[in-house]
Amino acid sequence: MIKELNITKSDFLDYENCKKNFWLKKNKPKLFEEINLSEFELKIIEEGNFVDKEIKHIFPDGIIVDIGENSLRETIDEINNFSTILQGSIECKDFFIRFDVLQYNKNKDSWDLFEVKSSSSVKEENISDITFQKIVAENSGIKINRLFIVHLNKNYKNEGSIDYDKLFVKSEVTSQVKSIEDSIRVKMNEIKNYLNSPEEKGCDCIYKSRSKHCSSFSYSNPDIKDNSIYELNRISKKTILDLIEKKELSLDNISDLSSLSKYQTLQLESYKSKSPIYNLNEIKEELNNLSFPLQFFDFETFSNAIPRFENMGSNDAVPIQFSNHILNIDGSLDHREFIQDKYSKNITISLVESIVNNVFDQGTIICWYKPFEKRMLKRLIELYPEHSNFLENINNRIYDLMDIFSKGIYVDYKFQGSSSLKNVLPVLVPSLSYKNMNIQDGAQAASEWERMIFDNSVDSENIKQNLLKYCSQDTLAMVEIYKFLRNL
Repeated sequence: MIKELNITKSDFLDYENCKKNFWLKKNKPKLFEEINLSEFELKIIEEGNFVDKEIKHIFPDGIIVDIGENSLRETIDEINNFSTILQGSIECKDFFIRFDVLQYNKNKDSWDLFEVKSSSSVKEENISDITFQKIVAENSGIKINRLFIVHLNKNYKNEGSIDYDKLFVKSEVTSQVKSIEDSIRVKMNEIKNYLNSPEEKGCDCIYKSRSKHCSSFSYSNPDIKDNSIYELNRISKKTILDLIEKKELSLDNISDLSSLSKYQTLQLESYKSKSPIYNLNEIKEELNNLSFPLQFFDFETFSNAIPRFENMGSNDAVPIQFSNHILNIDGSLDHREFIQDKYSKNITISLVESIVNNVFDQGTIICWYKPFEKRMLKRLIELYPEHSNFLENINNRIYDLMDIFSKGIYVDYKFQGSSSLKNVLPVLVPSLSYKNMNIQDGAQAASEWERMIFDNSVDSENIKQNLLKYCSQDTLAMVEIYKFLRNL
Protein backbone atom coordinates (compact mmCIF):
# COMPACT_ATOMS: atom_id res chain seq x y z
CA MET A 1 0.00 0.00 0.00
CA ILE A 2 1.04 3.60 -0.52
CA LYS A 3 2.94 5.30 2.30
CA GLU A 4 2.86 8.94 1.19
CA LEU A 5 -0.79 9.72 0.60
CA ASN A 6 -0.53 13.28 -0.78
CA ILE A 7 -4.30 13.45 -1.32
CA THR A 8 -5.37 16.31 -3.60
CA LYS A 9 -8.77 17.95 -4.05
CA SER A 10 -9.17 15.98 -7.31
CA ASP A 11 -8.48 12.79 -5.36
CA PHE A 12 -11.13 13.76 -2.84
CA LEU A 13 -13.74 14.36 -5.55
CA ASP A 14 -12.81 11.01 -7.12
CA TYR A 15 -13.39 9.41 -3.70
CA GLU A 16 -16.83 10.99 -3.47
CA ASN A 17 -17.76 9.83 -6.97
CA CYS A 18 -16.39 6.28 -6.76
CA LYS A 19 -14.26 5.02 -3.86
CA LYS A 20 -12.90 2.03 -5.76
CA ASN A 21 -11.83 4.16 -8.74
CA PHE A 22 -10.01 6.50 -6.35
CA TRP A 23 -8.31 3.56 -4.58
CA LEU A 24 -7.05 2.19 -7.90
CA LYS A 25 -5.73 5.56 -9.08
CA LYS A 26 -3.60 5.86 -5.94
CA ASN A 27 -2.59 2.23 -5.46
CA LYS A 28 -2.45 0.93 -9.03
CA PRO A 29 -1.75 4.01 -11.19
CA LYS A 30 -0.36 1.90 -14.05
CA LEU A 31 -3.91 0.75 -14.79
CA PHE A 32 -4.73 4.28 -15.90
CA GLU A 33 -1.77 4.68 -18.23
CA GLU A 34 -3.77 2.82 -20.87
CA ILE A 35 -6.93 4.89 -20.38
CA ASN A 36 -6.98 7.76 -22.85
CA LEU A 37 -9.16 10.77 -22.16
CA SER A 38 -11.77 11.56 -24.83
CA GLU A 39 -11.55 14.73 -26.91
CA PHE A 40 -14.53 16.04 -24.95
CA GLU A 41 -12.78 15.43 -21.61
CA LEU A 42 -9.57 17.03 -22.89
CA LYS A 43 -11.56 20.05 -24.07
CA ILE A 44 -13.12 20.49 -20.62
CA ILE A 45 -9.68 20.38 -18.98
CA GLU A 46 -8.29 22.82 -21.54
CA GLU A 47 -11.19 25.24 -20.98
CA GLY A 48 -10.71 25.07 -17.23
CA ASN A 49 -7.00 25.85 -17.55
CA PHE A 50 -7.75 28.74 -19.91
CA VAL A 51 -10.27 30.26 -17.48
CA ASP A 52 -7.77 29.90 -14.62
CA LYS A 53 -5.26 31.98 -16.59
CA GLU A 54 -7.82 34.67 -17.41
CA ILE A 55 -8.71 35.18 -13.74
CA LYS A 56 -5.67 37.45 -13.53
CA HIS A 57 -7.88 40.16 -15.11
CA ILE A 58 -10.09 40.46 -12.00
CA PHE A 59 -7.21 40.04 -9.57
CA PRO A 60 -4.70 42.34 -11.29
CA ASP A 61 -2.44 42.56 -8.22
CA GLY A 62 -2.28 38.78 -7.93
CA ILE A 63 1.09 37.03 -7.80
CA ILE A 64 1.15 33.86 -9.90
CA VAL A 65 3.06 31.01 -8.24
CA ASP A 66 5.01 28.83 -10.65
CA ILE A 67 4.00 25.18 -10.67
CA GLY A 68 6.97 23.06 -9.63
CA GLU A 69 9.04 21.81 -6.73
CA ASN A 70 9.34 25.33 -5.26
CA SER A 71 5.60 26.14 -5.35
CA LEU A 72 5.05 25.37 -1.65
CA ARG A 73 7.97 27.59 -0.60
CA GLU A 74 6.94 30.42 -2.92
CA THR A 75 3.34 30.28 -1.62
CA ILE A 76 4.50 30.58 2.00
CA ASP A 77 6.69 33.56 1.05
CA GLU A 78 3.75 35.35 -0.58
CA ILE A 79 1.47 34.57 2.38
CA ASN A 80 4.07 36.16 4.65
CA ASN A 81 4.01 39.20 2.34
CA PHE A 82 0.17 39.32 2.53
CA SER A 83 0.00 39.12 -1.27
CA THR A 84 -2.99 38.14 -3.39
CA ILE A 85 -1.84 34.71 -4.55
CA LEU A 86 -2.85 32.90 -7.74
CA GLN A 87 -2.25 29.16 -8.30
CA GLY A 88 -0.52 28.67 -4.97
CA SER A 89 0.10 25.38 -3.16
CA ILE A 90 -0.50 24.28 0.44
CA GLU A 91 0.45 20.98 2.06
CA CYS A 92 -0.62 19.66 5.45
CA LYS A 93 0.00 16.11 6.70
CA ASP A 94 -1.46 13.78 4.05
CA PHE A 95 -3.24 16.45 2.03
CA PHE A 96 -2.18 18.83 -0.72
CA ILE A 97 -4.07 21.59 -2.55
CA ARG A 98 -3.36 23.95 -5.40
CA PHE A 99 -5.82 26.77 -4.94
CA ASP A 100 -6.94 29.32 -7.53
CA VAL A 101 -6.94 32.56 -5.51
CA LEU A 102 -6.07 33.41 -1.91
CA GLN A 103 -6.63 37.07 -0.94
CA TYR A 104 -5.76 38.71 2.37
CA ASN A 105 -8.62 40.46 4.17
CA LYS A 106 -6.94 43.15 6.26
CA ASN A 107 -10.08 44.07 8.24
CA LYS A 108 -10.57 40.47 9.40
CA ASP A 109 -6.87 39.59 9.59
CA SER A 110 -7.67 36.45 7.62
CA TRP A 111 -7.88 35.18 4.07
CA ASP A 112 -10.62 34.84 1.46
CA LEU A 113 -10.45 31.75 -0.74
CA PHE A 114 -11.70 31.70 -4.34
CA GLU A 115 -12.28 28.63 -6.52
CA VAL A 116 -12.57 29.37 -10.26
CA LYS A 117 -14.87 27.33 -12.51
CA SER A 118 -15.58 27.40 -16.25
CA SER A 119 -19.29 26.72 -15.67
CA SER A 120 -22.03 29.35 -15.43
CA SER A 121 -23.36 28.36 -12.00
CA VAL A 122 -22.33 26.95 -8.62
CA LYS A 123 -22.61 23.16 -8.47
CA GLU A 124 -22.83 20.86 -5.47
CA GLU A 125 -19.42 19.34 -6.18
CA ASN A 126 -17.91 22.85 -6.16
CA ILE A 127 -18.95 23.25 -2.52
CA SER A 128 -17.26 19.95 -1.57
CA ASP A 129 -14.17 21.03 -3.50
CA ILE A 130 -13.73 24.40 -1.78
CA THR A 131 -14.61 22.94 1.65
CA PHE A 132 -11.78 20.44 1.24
CA GLN A 133 -9.45 23.33 0.38
CA LYS A 134 -10.56 25.35 3.42
CA ILE A 135 -9.87 22.48 5.79
CA VAL A 136 -6.39 21.85 4.36
CA ALA A 137 -5.58 25.58 4.46
CA GLU A 138 -6.75 25.96 8.07
CA ASN A 139 -4.93 22.80 9.18
CA SER A 140 -1.76 24.38 7.81
CA GLY A 141 -2.31 27.49 9.96
CA ILE A 142 -4.05 29.81 7.46
CA LYS A 143 -7.20 31.41 8.86
CA ILE A 144 -9.95 31.44 6.22
CA ASN A 145 -12.70 34.09 6.43
CA ARG A 146 -14.94 33.95 3.35
CA LEU A 147 -15.21 31.52 0.47
CA PHE A 148 -16.27 32.18 -3.12
CA ILE A 149 -16.95 30.23 -6.29
CA VAL A 150 -15.94 32.38 -9.27
CA HIS A 151 -17.95 31.32 -12.30
CA LEU A 152 -19.01 32.71 -15.65
CA ASN A 153 -21.97 35.03 -16.14
CA LYS A 154 -24.47 33.16 -18.30
CA ASN A 155 -26.06 36.45 -19.41
CA TYR A 156 -22.83 38.09 -20.55
CA LYS A 157 -22.24 38.81 -24.25
CA ASN A 158 -19.02 39.94 -25.89
CA GLU A 159 -19.75 43.39 -27.32
CA GLY A 160 -16.50 43.76 -29.21
CA SER A 161 -14.06 43.22 -26.36
CA ILE A 162 -14.19 41.21 -23.14
CA ASP A 163 -15.26 43.01 -19.95
CA TYR A 164 -13.87 40.60 -17.36
CA ASP A 165 -15.61 42.29 -14.43
CA LYS A 166 -18.93 41.51 -16.10
CA LEU A 167 -17.86 38.12 -17.44
CA PHE A 168 -16.97 36.66 -14.02
CA VAL A 169 -19.34 36.33 -11.06
CA LYS A 170 -18.07 35.93 -7.47
CA SER A 171 -20.68 33.86 -5.62
CA GLU A 172 -20.08 33.65 -1.88
CA VAL A 173 -20.59 30.12 -0.51
CA THR A 174 -19.33 30.56 3.08
CA SER A 175 -22.60 29.46 4.67
CA GLN A 176 -22.90 26.39 2.39
CA VAL A 177 -19.38 25.39 3.31
CA LYS A 178 -20.09 25.68 7.04
CA SER A 179 -23.12 23.40 6.68
CA ILE A 180 -21.08 20.48 5.28
CA GLU A 181 -17.66 21.13 6.82
CA ASP A 182 -18.02 18.54 9.59
CA SER A 183 -19.09 15.82 7.15
CA ILE A 184 -16.16 16.62 4.84
CA ARG A 185 -13.73 16.37 7.78
CA VAL A 186 -15.14 12.91 8.55
CA LYS A 187 -14.64 11.83 4.93
CA MET A 188 -11.08 13.16 4.94
CA ASN A 189 -10.32 10.95 7.93
CA GLU A 190 -12.04 8.00 6.27
CA ILE A 191 -10.16 8.43 3.02
CA LYS A 192 -6.76 7.76 4.61
CA ASN A 193 -7.93 4.48 6.12
CA TYR A 194 -9.63 3.47 2.89
CA LEU A 195 -6.45 3.93 0.86
CA ASN A 196 -4.62 1.48 3.10
CA SER A 197 -7.40 -1.10 3.04
CA PRO A 198 -7.14 -4.24 0.86
CA GLU A 199 -8.53 -4.15 -2.65
CA GLU A 200 -12.25 -4.80 -2.92
CA LYS A 201 -14.23 -6.43 -5.70
CA GLY A 202 -16.62 -4.32 -7.72
CA CYS A 203 -17.55 -0.66 -7.31
CA ASP A 204 -20.70 1.34 -6.59
CA CYS A 205 -20.90 2.45 -10.23
CA ILE A 206 -22.72 -0.80 -10.85
CA TYR A 207 -25.82 1.01 -9.57
CA LYS A 208 -25.42 3.84 -12.10
CA SER A 209 -26.18 4.15 -15.81
CA ARG A 210 -23.35 3.61 -18.32
CA SER A 211 -22.66 7.33 -18.82
CA LYS A 212 -21.87 7.64 -15.09
CA HIS A 213 -19.53 4.66 -14.85
CA CYS A 214 -16.04 5.40 -13.53
CA SER A 215 -12.94 5.03 -15.68
CA SER A 216 -12.00 1.70 -14.09
CA PHE A 217 -15.48 0.14 -14.25
CA SER A 218 -14.42 -2.75 -16.53
CA TYR A 219 -11.48 -3.62 -14.29
CA SER A 220 -13.56 -3.48 -11.12
CA ASN A 221 -16.47 -5.42 -12.62
CA PRO A 222 -14.92 -8.05 -14.91
CA ASP A 223 -18.06 -10.20 -14.79
CA ILE A 224 -20.06 -7.55 -16.64
CA LYS A 225 -19.47 -8.25 -20.32
CA ASP A 226 -20.85 -6.89 -23.58
CA ASN A 227 -24.63 -7.02 -24.01
CA SER A 228 -25.22 -6.09 -20.39
CA ILE A 229 -28.23 -4.25 -18.95
CA TYR A 230 -26.26 -1.01 -19.21
CA GLU A 231 -26.77 -1.08 -22.97
CA LEU A 232 -30.53 -0.79 -22.55
CA ASN A 233 -31.83 2.51 -23.90
CA ARG A 234 -32.21 5.17 -21.19
CA ILE A 235 -32.22 2.63 -18.39
CA SER A 236 -33.33 4.18 -15.09
CA LYS A 237 -31.71 3.76 -11.70
CA LYS A 238 -34.85 1.98 -10.48
CA THR A 239 -34.64 -0.57 -13.30
CA ILE A 240 -30.92 -1.10 -12.68
CA LEU A 241 -31.56 -1.78 -8.98
CA ASP A 242 -34.40 -4.13 -9.84
CA LEU A 243 -32.29 -6.16 -12.27
CA ILE A 244 -29.28 -6.28 -9.93
CA GLU A 245 -31.51 -7.61 -7.16
CA LYS A 246 -32.65 -10.35 -9.53
CA LYS A 247 -29.01 -10.97 -10.59
CA GLU A 248 -29.98 -10.30 -14.18
CA LEU A 249 -27.00 -8.26 -15.37
CA SER A 250 -26.85 -9.73 -18.87
CA LEU A 251 -29.46 -9.30 -21.59
CA ASP A 252 -29.46 -13.11 -21.73
CA ASN A 253 -30.75 -13.32 -18.15
CA ILE A 254 -33.67 -10.87 -18.19
CA SER A 255 -36.86 -12.83 -17.60
CA ASP A 256 -39.38 -10.23 -16.45
CA LEU A 257 -40.11 -7.45 -18.96
CA SER A 258 -42.52 -5.51 -16.75
CA SER A 259 -39.88 -2.99 -15.66
CA LEU A 260 -38.72 -2.29 -19.23
CA SER A 261 -39.91 0.49 -21.53
CA LYS A 262 -41.39 -0.23 -24.96
CA TYR A 263 -38.08 0.65 -26.62
CA GLN A 264 -36.09 -1.52 -24.18
CA THR A 265 -38.44 -4.43 -24.80
CA LEU A 266 -37.90 -4.11 -28.56
CA GLN A 267 -34.16 -3.87 -27.99
CA LEU A 268 -34.20 -7.08 -25.96
CA GLU A 269 -36.32 -8.78 -28.62
CA SER A 270 -33.77 -7.72 -31.24
CA TYR A 271 -30.93 -9.10 -29.12
CA LYS A 272 -32.60 -12.48 -28.59
CA SER A 273 -33.50 -12.83 -32.27
CA LYS A 274 -30.14 -11.38 -33.39
CA SER A 275 -31.96 -9.25 -35.95
CA PRO A 276 -33.41 -5.74 -36.19
CA ILE A 277 -37.00 -5.01 -35.23
CA TYR A 278 -38.77 -2.41 -37.33
CA ASN A 279 -42.16 -1.21 -38.50
CA LEU A 280 -41.92 -0.99 -42.29
CA ASN A 281 -45.24 0.82 -42.72
CA GLU A 282 -44.23 3.55 -40.27
CA ILE A 283 -40.84 3.96 -41.94
CA LYS A 284 -42.48 4.33 -45.37
CA GLU A 285 -44.98 6.83 -43.98
CA GLU A 286 -42.17 8.92 -42.46
CA LEU A 287 -40.10 8.95 -45.65
CA ASN A 288 -43.05 9.51 -48.01
CA ASN A 289 -43.81 12.77 -46.19
CA LEU A 290 -40.42 14.20 -47.22
CA SER A 291 -40.26 16.44 -50.28
CA PHE A 292 -37.48 16.76 -52.87
CA PRO A 293 -34.88 18.03 -53.17
CA LEU A 294 -33.85 16.37 -49.92
CA GLN A 295 -31.14 18.42 -48.22
CA PHE A 296 -29.05 16.58 -45.66
CA PHE A 297 -27.69 19.36 -43.50
CA ASP A 298 -25.28 19.55 -40.57
CA PHE A 299 -23.57 22.29 -38.56
CA GLU A 300 -20.22 22.03 -36.83
CA THR A 301 -19.81 24.41 -33.92
CA PHE A 302 -17.23 25.85 -31.57
CA SER A 303 -17.64 27.05 -28.00
CA ASN A 304 -15.40 28.78 -25.50
CA ALA A 305 -15.80 29.46 -21.81
CA ILE A 306 -14.22 32.85 -22.53
CA PRO A 307 -16.26 34.28 -25.46
CA ARG A 308 -13.71 35.45 -28.01
CA PHE A 309 -16.18 36.48 -30.70
CA GLU A 310 -18.58 39.38 -30.93
CA ASN A 311 -22.18 38.81 -29.75
CA MET A 312 -21.25 35.48 -28.19
CA GLY A 313 -21.57 34.49 -24.54
CA SER A 314 -19.75 32.01 -22.33
CA ASN A 315 -19.94 28.47 -23.70
CA ASP A 316 -22.28 29.59 -26.51
CA ALA A 317 -22.12 27.18 -29.44
CA VAL A 318 -20.96 29.14 -32.49
CA PRO A 319 -21.71 27.59 -35.92
CA ILE A 320 -18.50 27.77 -37.93
CA GLN A 321 -19.11 25.21 -40.67
CA PHE A 322 -21.86 23.40 -42.55
CA SER A 323 -22.28 20.60 -45.05
CA ASN A 324 -25.32 20.16 -47.29
CA HIS A 325 -25.75 17.04 -49.43
CA ILE A 326 -28.65 17.52 -51.85
CA LEU A 327 -30.45 14.44 -53.15
CA ASN A 328 -32.55 15.27 -56.21
CA ILE A 329 -35.67 13.39 -57.28
CA ASP A 330 -33.74 11.82 -60.20
CA GLY A 331 -31.26 10.29 -57.73
CA SER A 332 -28.39 12.66 -58.47
CA LEU A 333 -26.41 14.00 -55.50
CA ASP A 334 -24.93 17.49 -55.12
CA HIS A 335 -22.81 18.83 -52.30
CA ARG A 336 -22.46 22.35 -50.90
CA GLU A 337 -20.27 23.32 -47.94
CA PHE A 338 -18.71 26.21 -46.05
CA ILE A 339 -16.10 26.68 -43.33
CA GLN A 340 -14.93 29.84 -41.59
CA ASP A 341 -11.19 29.45 -42.01
CA LYS A 342 -9.96 32.86 -40.86
CA TYR A 343 -10.30 34.79 -37.63
CA SER A 344 -13.01 37.45 -37.54
CA LYS A 345 -14.67 39.18 -34.59
CA ASN A 346 -18.02 38.61 -36.31
CA ILE A 347 -17.40 34.94 -36.88
CA THR A 348 -20.79 33.94 -38.36
CA ILE A 349 -21.65 36.55 -41.00
CA SER A 350 -19.92 34.73 -43.88
CA LEU A 351 -21.53 31.45 -42.83
CA VAL A 352 -25.02 32.98 -42.94
CA GLU A 353 -24.39 34.44 -46.39
CA SER A 354 -23.21 31.04 -47.59
CA ILE A 355 -26.35 29.36 -46.20
CA VAL A 356 -28.49 31.81 -48.17
CA ASN A 357 -26.58 30.93 -51.35
CA ASN A 358 -26.25 27.18 -50.86
CA VAL A 359 -29.46 25.95 -49.25
CA PHE A 360 -32.54 25.66 -51.46
CA ASP A 361 -35.72 27.45 -50.38
CA GLN A 362 -37.79 24.32 -51.03
CA GLY A 363 -37.55 20.65 -50.15
CA THR A 364 -37.08 18.97 -46.78
CA ILE A 365 -34.04 19.79 -44.65
CA ILE A 366 -32.89 16.53 -43.04
CA CYS A 367 -30.81 16.61 -39.86
CA TRP A 368 -29.73 14.22 -37.14
CA TYR A 369 -31.05 15.46 -33.79
CA LYS A 370 -32.88 18.54 -35.06
CA PRO A 371 -33.09 20.45 -31.73
CA PHE A 372 -29.44 21.36 -32.14
CA GLU A 373 -29.70 22.61 -35.74
CA LYS A 374 -32.91 24.48 -34.94
CA ARG A 375 -31.25 26.15 -31.95
CA MET A 376 -28.31 27.26 -34.12
CA LEU A 377 -30.65 28.65 -36.78
CA LYS A 378 -32.69 30.49 -34.16
CA ARG A 379 -29.49 32.11 -32.87
CA LEU A 380 -28.52 33.18 -36.39
CA ILE A 381 -32.00 34.66 -36.89
CA GLU A 382 -31.48 36.78 -33.76
CA LEU A 383 -28.10 37.98 -35.01
CA TYR A 384 -29.11 38.64 -38.62
CA PRO A 385 -32.74 39.79 -38.81
CA GLU A 386 -32.19 40.79 -42.45
CA HIS A 387 -32.03 37.05 -43.27
CA SER A 388 -34.75 35.99 -40.83
CA ASN A 389 -37.35 35.03 -43.46
CA PHE A 390 -34.95 32.72 -45.28
CA LEU A 391 -33.61 31.13 -42.09
CA GLU A 392 -37.11 30.71 -40.61
CA ASN A 393 -38.13 28.96 -43.79
CA ILE A 394 -35.27 26.50 -43.34
CA ASN A 395 -36.18 25.97 -39.69
CA ASN A 396 -39.78 25.18 -40.59
CA ARG A 397 -38.72 22.48 -43.09
CA ILE A 398 -36.43 20.45 -40.85
CA TYR A 399 -37.03 16.73 -40.43
CA ASP A 400 -35.12 14.66 -37.87
CA LEU A 401 -33.94 11.37 -39.41
CA MET A 402 -32.87 10.23 -35.94
CA ASP A 403 -36.57 10.01 -34.97
CA ILE A 404 -36.91 6.70 -36.78
CA PHE A 405 -34.34 5.23 -34.41
CA SER A 406 -34.97 7.20 -31.19
CA LYS A 407 -38.73 6.51 -31.30
CA GLY A 408 -38.26 2.77 -31.75
CA ILE A 409 -39.51 2.55 -35.34
CA TYR A 410 -36.24 0.79 -36.20
CA VAL A 411 -34.41 -0.94 -33.35
CA ASP A 412 -31.23 -2.99 -33.48
CA TYR A 413 -29.45 -4.30 -30.38
CA LYS A 414 -26.15 -3.56 -32.13
CA PHE A 415 -26.85 0.17 -31.60
CA GLN A 416 -26.19 -0.56 -27.87
CA GLY A 417 -29.21 1.46 -26.82
CA SER A 418 -28.07 4.63 -28.60
CA SER A 419 -29.57 6.42 -31.59
CA SER A 420 -26.53 8.60 -32.27
CA LEU A 421 -25.24 8.75 -35.83
CA LYS A 422 -21.92 7.18 -34.75
CA ASN A 423 -23.76 4.13 -33.38
CA VAL A 424 -26.31 3.69 -36.16
CA LEU A 425 -24.07 4.19 -39.20
CA PRO A 426 -21.59 1.28 -38.73
CA VAL A 427 -24.49 -1.15 -38.28
CA LEU A 428 -26.54 -0.06 -41.30
CA VAL A 429 -23.78 1.18 -43.61
CA PRO A 430 -20.52 -0.53 -42.54
CA SER A 431 -18.78 0.56 -45.75
CA LEU A 432 -18.90 4.21 -44.58
CA SER A 433 -16.59 4.62 -41.61
CA TYR A 434 -14.99 7.36 -39.53
CA LYS A 435 -12.18 5.07 -38.30
CA ASN A 436 -9.47 6.16 -40.72
CA MET A 437 -10.39 9.84 -40.70
CA ASN A 438 -8.12 12.38 -39.00
CA ILE A 439 -11.15 13.88 -37.27
CA GLN A 440 -13.66 11.44 -35.79
CA ASP A 441 -16.08 13.41 -33.64
CA GLY A 442 -17.49 16.88 -33.00
CA ALA A 443 -15.30 17.60 -29.97
CA GLN A 444 -12.16 16.90 -31.96
CA ALA A 445 -13.50 19.02 -34.83
CA ALA A 446 -13.99 21.96 -32.47
CA SER A 447 -10.47 21.60 -31.06
CA GLU A 448 -8.92 21.39 -34.52
CA TRP A 449 -10.86 24.43 -35.73
CA GLU A 450 -9.60 26.40 -32.73
CA ARG A 451 -6.03 25.44 -33.61
CA MET A 452 -6.57 26.49 -37.23
CA ILE A 453 -7.91 29.91 -36.20
CA PHE A 454 -5.65 30.81 -33.28
CA ASP A 455 -2.38 28.86 -33.72
CA ASN A 456 -0.12 30.29 -36.41
CA SER A 457 2.30 27.36 -36.17
CA VAL A 458 -0.09 24.70 -37.54
CA ASP A 459 -0.77 23.61 -41.11
CA SER A 460 -4.07 25.47 -41.45
CA GLU A 461 -4.86 24.18 -44.91
CA ASN A 462 -4.47 20.56 -43.84
CA ILE A 463 -6.74 21.09 -40.83
CA LYS A 464 -9.28 22.84 -43.05
CA GLN A 465 -9.43 19.88 -45.44
CA ASN A 466 -9.79 17.43 -42.54
CA LEU A 467 -12.67 19.49 -41.13
CA LEU A 468 -14.44 19.67 -44.50
CA LYS A 469 -14.07 15.91 -44.92
CA TYR A 470 -15.46 15.21 -41.46
CA CYS A 471 -18.54 17.42 -41.80
CA SER A 472 -19.20 16.07 -45.28
CA GLN A 473 -19.05 12.55 -43.87
CA ASP A 474 -21.83 13.39 -41.40
CA THR A 475 -24.25 14.48 -44.12
CA LEU A 476 -23.24 11.71 -46.53
CA ALA A 477 -23.91 9.24 -43.69
CA MET A 478 -27.48 10.54 -43.47
CA VAL A 479 -27.90 10.13 -47.24
CA GLU A 480 -26.78 6.50 -47.06
CA ILE A 481 -28.97 5.72 -44.03
CA TYR A 482 -31.94 7.25 -45.88
CA LYS A 483 -31.21 5.04 -48.90
CA PHE A 484 -30.92 1.99 -46.62
CA LEU A 485 -34.35 2.68 -45.14
CA ARG A 486 -35.83 3.28 -48.59
CA ASN A 487 -34.61 -0.11 -49.72
CA LEU A 488 -36.17 -2.10 -46.86
